Amino acid sequence: MCNRTTARFLCVHKNWLEGKVFIEGLHPVSNVQEGTAVLTPPTEKDAVTSKGRPTKRFAACNESTKRKKIQHLLKCSREELTMATQMKLREEGERDAARLVKMVSGPNNSAIKATTIKKLIACPTKLPTKLSVEKALALYIDNKFTKEQYMLYTIQQISKELNANIYPSYENLLTAKKECYPNNILITDISAEINLQSLLNHTIHRLVTAQIEVLESRIEDYDPTSISIIFKWGCDGASGHSCYKQAFENSDCDDSFLFIISLVPLRMSATSTENNNQIVLWQNPIPSSTKYCRPIKIMFHKETADFTRAEVGKIKAQIEDLVPANVEIRGQRCSIHPRLLLTMIDGKICSTLTHISGQNCHICGATPKLMNNLEEVRRRPVDEESLELGMSSLHAWIKCFECLLPIAYSLDIKTWQIKKAVKEFLEKNPRPNPFANNCAGDGWYKSFLRRHPEISVRMYVRSCYCC
Repeated sequence: MCNRTTARFLCVHKNWLEGKVFIEGLHPVSNVQEGTAVLTPPTEKDAVTSKGRPTKRFAACNESTKRKKIQHLLKCSREELTMATQMKLREEGERDAARLVKMVSGPNNSAIKATTIKKLIACPTKLPTKLSVEKALALYIDNKFTKEQYMLYTIQQISKELNANIYPSYENLLTAKKECYPNNILITDISAEINLQSLLNHTIHRLVTAQIEVLESRIEDYDPTSISIIFKWGCDGASGHSCYKQAFENSDCDDSFLFIISLVPLRMSATSTENNNQIVLWQNPIPSSTKYCRPIKIMFHKETADFTRAEVGKIKAQIEDLVPANVEIRGQRCSIHPRLLLTMIDGKICSTLTHISGQNCHICGATPKLMNNLEEVRRRPVDEESLELGMSSLHAWIKCFECLLPIAYSLDIKTWQIKKAVKEFLEKNPRPNPFANNCAGDGWYKSFLRRHPEISVRMYVRSCYCC
């Protein structure tokens, strides 16, 4: 038709040449140069739209189908499959996985390496955990370590040598220790004291920091504005301390006497949102121990009645001016109300504050003579203000023991039951006393020293010093 003429062929078949040709399984790529045709292989999307059953991905096939698809790969050797796996992993950027395949499938001790890796995956090795600064500081203080013991000789150095550097540095310990100190500390030549409000704020903030996980996890169960914390406080004096050649501005002060006022946190609680009951958020595990004791004032002064009343009055005046401590729990501002109870006192302090003799009951004022008449004691009025001082169970046990001792003194010495035949035998055959009628020159004494040479050496040394 065109007689092999190009111009005529282009003119006659112009529409066909400018049209698009679709081949099943291949698709043209757009934006290519004129006069060229580029075909690309079909994608997964095209496979779905193509005729016949769609081809599944290998990962989506079941076990039997996977085995059928890899039958042609089983004809390859182990080295070829390993090399192909490594090259494919490197192509996809999985260099660590490729290195692991090479390590496991290597010719040298591959079985041992594979077993080792399997054990590590099944039972992963627990790496040492760094000890927190607060726990390390508690360990440092409880064991009374020195700086050299912590850094050089025992704790930190040994852990570093064993590749388990779990202890923080000594500088971090000092920083954490400074955070334990409250503000507004006043120190003179005879005393050291701290403002009560500053001490309570610092104590509450430290407790909240230590219990922040409990407070945040249970914040839905309690009212954050109803948190309160109970403290017990008191005072006591001591005498008979060593005197040093230290001059004081006040000549009445003496370092042989010591007077201290302190407090102990007991419980932190809040009101429940459901039934208005108290929810315990923290409780002192050892309320009678000095571990949680917080000193308010320490001074060189003799414990007298007037001085005790004056110091207790100063603390009560500060208690009246207390304000709640503000803390933040899960982004919410909360106020914690402190409550102080004067119960950490002994019988002498109690008698001083109530102006009642130590032999009398500070609650009802009964004398020792009236205590024998229980009916009279029950009819006596109770002093409500004295109940604020508490009733120490320890002091109650001491008073009961003091009552039992005079009763025990008046009783005859009791012996256990013994049968008549045994008693007659012991009277006829008394037990020999090995220490009776012995002197330094007899055979028993010499044999005794031979069995106990340390006593002989001690006696010899003592005789040398006496000479």
